[in-house]
Amino acid sequence: MDFKTWYLNTQGIATELGGLAILVSFSLWLRKRLRKFKVVLISKASTGYSQAFVDSFTLELKNCCPYAELSVAFAKDEDGNSFRAEFSKAIECRPSAIVIIVPHKKDGLAQLARKAMRAHIPVVCIDQGFEEIDCFCEDGLLPPAVISCDNEKGGTLAALEFTRCLAPMANVALVTGPLDSNTSNARKTAFIQTALAHGLVVCWEMETQHWDVRGKEDAIAQKKATCPVIDGIFCCNDRLAMQMLAITRRIWSNAPPKIIGFDGISEAEIMVKDGALLATIDQNVAAQAMLAVTELMIIINRGRTKYIKKHKVNNLIEPILMNGES
Repeated sequence: MDFKTWYLNTQGIATELGGLAILVSFSLWLRKRLRKFKVVLISKASTGYSQAFVDSFTLELKNCCPYAELSVAFAKDEDGNSFRAEFSKAIECRPSAIVIIVPHKKDGLAQLARKAMRAHIPVVCIDQGFEEIDCFCEDGLLPPAVISCDNEKGGTLAALEFTRCLAPMANVALVTGPLDSNTSNARKTAFIQTALAHGLVVCWEMETQHWDVRGKEDAIAQKKATCPVIDGIFCCNDRLAMQMLAITRRIWSNAPPKIIGFDGISEAEIMVKDGALLATIDQNVAAQAMLAVTELMIIINRGRTKYIKKHKVNNLIEPILMNGES
C-alpha cells in the first residue's frame, strides 16, 4: 500500500470515529440533562382512580422520558394536613416539576402551589384545580395546568344509560361523595338535570363523608322505606358502586336496582363485564396521564417562553361509557 492510499484510508477512519464521538457525546449530554429532570407526583391513597393514574403516568413518563427521575408520594389520607406536608417536602427537594392529584379538602394547597411556582417549579394539577386562580395572576405567575375528566359529561352519560336501559318514568337514586367535593357535585348535578329532562324520577340521594358507604345499611333501608321501588342507583365513584352492590342485594333481595359507577377502575370493569354493574364511566386515565406527560415534555424541550405560549389552564378529557356492550 502506497503512502497516499494509506493516508486517505486513515482520514476516512478518523472522520467516522469523529462522528461517532460527537454522537456519543451528544447522547451522554442528553442523558445527563434528562437525569436532572426530577418529577414529584403527589397522590391520594393508593387505591382506585388515584392508583390507576399513578400507574399510567409512571409508564407514560418512562416511555417518553426514560432518564427522568420520578418520586411518588402518597398522602396518608385526604385531609389538607397530609397533602400540605407532602407538598412542602416536594418543594424543599427542588424538583423540575410537581404533579398533584388534588383532594377535595385543599386548604392551603394553592398557597403552596404559588410558593413552588415562585421558585420556578411548574405545578400540574390532576382531577381538579384551585379556585384561587386570581392570586396566581396577581403574582405574575401562570396558574397551574389542570387535567381532569369532564365530570359533567360523565354524569350526563350515566343518566342517558339509565334512560336507555330502564322503563320510562323509572325511579333512580344517587350516592355521592362529600358535599365539598367539586368532582362529585359536578357529576351529581349533570346526572339530575339529564335524568329529569328524560323523564326519570330522582327519588333520593345520599351523601358520604369519605367516599365510603359501609356501615350505612340502616340509613339506606330508611331511604328504601320512603321509596320502595328503585330501578337504578348512580354512584359518584366505583368504590361506592361496588359497596352499594353488596348492600342493595341484601336490602332489595327480590329486584335489586341496577347500578352505575364512575372512574372505570379495573375491578369495576370486570363487574360490568360479568353483569353485576350496569356500567361505569371511565375517566380515561391513560389520556389524562399522556396529557400530563406532554405538559412536562414541553417544559423540558421548549423552555419557559414556549411553555407560556402553549399553556392552557383547564384541560378536560372526554369520559367513556363502559357497559356490557363495550
